[in-house]
Amino acid sequence: MKTVSNDSTYRLVLTALIAAVGMLLGYIETLVPLPIPVPGIKLGFANIAILFTLYAVDTRMAAFVAVAKLLVVAFTFGSPFMALFSLGGTALAFVAMVLLKNSKRIGLMGVSAAAAVCHNIGQLCVATFALGTPSVWTLAPILVVAGVVTGCITGLIASLVLKSFGVREARNQP
Repeated sequence: MKTVSNDSTYRLVLTALIAAVGMLLGYIETLVPLPIPVPGIKLGFANIAILFTLYAVDTRMAAFVAVAKLLVVAFTFGSPFMALFSLGGTALAFVAMVLLKNSKRIGLMGVSAAAAVCHNIGQLCVATFALGTPSVWTLAPILVVAGVVTGCITGLIASLVLKSFGVREARNQP
């Protein structure tokens, strides 16, 4: 599977399946308690589905997967307030993924790490405005380091999944 068929029904079904996997990964992630006393640190495994869609299908379908994952996970396993935080993080992370995907200097792990850091920054922005507490920015250094680590792990897994499906992660795919 080097490229995805242009058949719109095939692309829609494939994207829906990937979105379901992303939602499942997001749910599983809510069940895994991390032994870190800092709010906002997550493994980010649901982003594997978004990265896969971005590299194997296209940007539009990746946006669909990101929004579907955000809404289902936040409202099924979280709250509207969680959805607000997730929206800020997801939006900034997705923009970073799209902008960096075609970079000749940054591979998939770098794209994933940058997206994870941007997700944390987006959540800090939402916290600042929604809670009126700029002091949350004292967590930024910890969240940046955590974002790089978890983003690299997520990017590595996404890269392995893409390779197993025969999708090259090369920035200049034919």
